[in-house]
Amino acid sequence: MGPGFSWSTEYWVKRVERGKRWKIYCTHPQETGSQRLFLRLCDPEDAREYFESVEFEISDEEWWEMGWRSKKGAEILEWEVYYREANQQKLCSMCGGFFVHGPEGIEQCQCAMTCDIC
Repeated sequence: MGPGFSWSTEYWVKRVERGKRWKIYCTHPQETGSQRLFLRLCDPEDAREYFESVEFEISDEEWWEMGWRSKKGAEILEWEVYYREANQQKLCSMCGGFFVHGPEGIEQCQCAMTCDIC
């Protein structure tokens, strides 16, 4: 049986080249005892693909903790859209502008206090 096709396969991952490459080691206790066998040297994307192909379950949080980062980059949210959704109470009902601290700490919006909230 090859690596990953046994319920008792154990893996170790060592990040090398400042995390650009990962060395994967495994053991097969029934076949090799506790001796670690070098399996492959690969980039993090290939490592994740390998573990998924052998159905070795690792959560997204565990991948993050191990240092895996997607080459595609993180999901980028437009800050203003996210902020507006999360902070409706901080927006002017007339102009939709953000409240800002004016003179003497009074909050006002971009419509210069012409709306009913300001």
